[in-house]
Amino acid sequence: MDNTPNKRIYVLHGPAGIGKSSVAHAFTKSIDDNHLGASFFFNHGIEECRDPQRIIPTLAYQIAHHNPDAIGHIVEAVRKH
Repeated sequence: MDNTPNKRIYVLHGPAGIGKSSVAHAFTKSIDDNHLGASFFFNHGIEECRDPQRIIPTLAYQIAHHNPDAIGHIVEAVRKH
């Protein structure tokens, strides 16, 4: 039995100024569009990219746009919570 997950979430964290954004940007550009559901980058210089409350709505929007079959599940989750 193969216990290796076929879906992953990557989180890159560390102190400011060490190049996390550069690494994350290069990583997402290297992934085939069929394998990247969504991404979010914090950028303190851009108002809408520094608000942590925008993470979930942004990811939900991108996932729904990438996979229309997910829309019903997203709407159901929003209504439920």
